[in-house]
Amino acid sequence: MLQSWEVLVAQTESLSQLMKRRSEDLQEGPINKLTLLIRDKQQLRKNYSEQWSAQRQELIRVTQTALETLKNSYRQAVRNAAQAKRKYQEVIKEREQEKAKERYVKASVKLYDLHNEYVLSVRAAQVYHQQHHRHIQPALLQALQSLQQEMLLILKEILQEYFDISTLLHHEVVHVHREMSTALTAIDPHCEYDSFIQQNRSVGEDPACVDFDLSILDENGRLFTAEIDLNDLTLENIQHKLTALEEELMDLARTLGSKQSTVEQLEQELCSEREGVTKGQRVYQFSKSQALEQSRQQVVLSQGLRAKLEVQRLLLKEKLEQLGSEDPPPALELSSSSTSNDKNQSAFKVDGFISNLSGLFKTKSETPVGQTSQLVEECDHGASAASANAAEANAATCVRMRGGGGVLDQLEVSEESA
Repeated sequence: MLQSWEVLVAQTESLSQLMKRRSEDLQEGPINKLTLLIRDKQQLRKNYSEQWSAQRQELIRVTQTALETLKNSYRQAVRNAAQAKRKYQEVIKEREQEKAKERYVKASVKLYDLHNEYVLSVRAAQVYHQQHHRHIQPALLQALQSLQQEMLLILKEILQEYFDISTLLHHEVVHVHREMSTALTAIDPHCEYDSFIQQNRSVGEDPACVDFDLSILDENGRLFTAEIDLNDLTLENIQHKLTALEEELMDLARTLGSKQSTVEQLEQELCSEREGVTKGQRVYQFSKSQALEQSRQQVVLSQGLRAKLEVQRLLLKEKLEQLGSEDPPPALELSSSSTSNDKNQSAFKVDGFISNLSGLFKTKSETPVGQTSQLVEECDHGASAASANAAEANAATCVRMRGGGGVLDQLEVSEESA
């Protein structure tokens, strides 16, 4: 009896030690990994929510907010130009007519610039709208599906590890473990999320995008719907805009190349790590899988931005290629004065205004120092050799070449000399 009791006590102690070891194995293995997986799941949900909100806000900004602001400015510019034109046509006195003409030209320049900017923004919004619904959002869902499948596979491995550890606890749980084994075998990450995108995608056709608002042109019949207006007032602005777009596209191409390199590097690292991975270790690679999907999302977003900028560049480039080497058409039809002297003086002042206006968009480096000095010297010594009207023109040109003031100050110099 005493010997049997000692055996029972010893076996009970052995069973207790066995259960304690298995409990520690469960705590250090599956339970810790499951805690880490839950934290990754929460982070994934947060990242998805932030990315979805950011993409939605960008879509609203490009297709609604920015366009609405630009459209209001455009509509006001149309009214201002129409009002300036009416005042110019109604003015009788020559001095008042010059001031009205100046306001009319300035209002027209602003109108043409806003018109071209609105055309570019509308077209860019249309392209980005398509990119958002056909590429950016599907890519986000694809990334989420891939990560969900990865997490489900990790969960399966954790549960399998739990099953393997707990199987040795008791022979009485064989039936329970058989049921658990059947349930584990039934888990298939790919089948589980097979219809994920189909269930979560937008229903029906893509929502309607923005279009050119025809009501803006009610007071101005010279501008054409959704078409860049290239004339003597907008030529330099369009050229500068095209150059800026090309530089921005080059920077974006470099950024996109860097992001694609990051994606390729992460793909290679994950591929190498997964070749020798053992069961239960995949959970430690999930953060890198999530970083890979985020990098892919950045590539898709950059491609959408590139498509938006590229369509603007093509619109401007096509317009400039249509013009070729010819002079741009005049933007405004200005009436001439009654006498020939008034015609010459009026034409000179308008040409001087346009030249000065063009000078505002040029950097100082575009005019060589030697050429500027020569022109200034000709202006200083030209009064004795030219007629009175030519002397007045040289004086106005000297003011412009020396950069002595703004456009309005230069016009006042021309008027006082007249």
